Formats: sequence, structure tokens, C-alpha cells
Amino acid sequence: MYKKTFIISLLCCIFQSCENDTLSYFPYAPVSFEISLMSDEHGTLTQPGGFYVKRKKLERERVGYRDRGVLVYRTYQGDEFRAFDITCSSCFPTGTIAVSNGHIVKCTNSACNSEYNLEAFGSAVSGLAKERGRRLQPYKATLVGNDVIVRN
Repeated sequence: MYKKTFIISLLCCIFQSCENDTLSYFPYAPVSFEISLMSDEHGTLTQPGGFYVKRKKLERERVGYRDRGVLVYRTYQGDEFRAFDITCSSCFPTGTIAVSNGHIVKCTNSACNSEYNLEAFGSAVSGLAKERGRRLQPYKATLVGNDVIVRN
């Protein structure tokens, strides 16, 4: 009796947790790199609202889906960083994102026409991604001293 109740409870938890999982459609991609804010390479990351697209330069670096790149963004709050795969979550594997207006990024695939808000954790604001309820694939970005470490 207890075994049957346990299995039913477990199945309910699994189905309930998967119901709102908007990231399950995006394939796993390893991410592991660091960016020094003291380097000229960092783009505009020293300023709130700044961003930098990290591309693979070293063999040990892992920069997202098919190693295309990861966008690192500094929020307007200042010391918080966010990282997202540059592959569009709505039309992968072909579409990539590009910064179009500050904290809004847009898919480069004109058939997709998705836009995402980096300040709202990569949520979709228009296009196919909004219709499908998808957001950008996030990665963990942590500020340690003068370095931003991005890993998953």
C-alpha cells in the first residue's frame, strides 16, 4: 500500500514540475569561462546595461550551444550579471540573437522575429518565442573580484 502511494505521489510531482518547464526544449550545452573586467576585451561590461558576447577562443572554454557564444549582460542595478546562450530559443539551431536596443535583444532570423528582455531574465516580449512561451537559455554568472565567471 505504501509503495503504491509513494509511486503515485512521485508521478504527481514529476508531472507537476514539468508543466511549467520552459527550458526543457533547449538542448544542454556546457558553459565554462571567465571574463576579466580589467581587460580591454570585456566590451561595455563595466557600465550598467553593458554587454559582451563571449566567443570560444581557448580549447578549454565552453560557450554554449554548439560553442556559438554566450551573451553576458550587466543589469541596470550594477553588480548583477546575467548570461544567456546567443542561440534563439524559438528557432534553434539556426537563429541567433543580437543586441538591438539596450536590454532588448532580437533574433537574427526574420521569420522568427522574437525579441527578449535581458532585464526580465531573458523572457520573450514578442515574436515566435512569446507565442511559444520561451525565454533565452540562462547560465549562471557570478562576479568574483574583477572577474565574471560563467558556468553551468
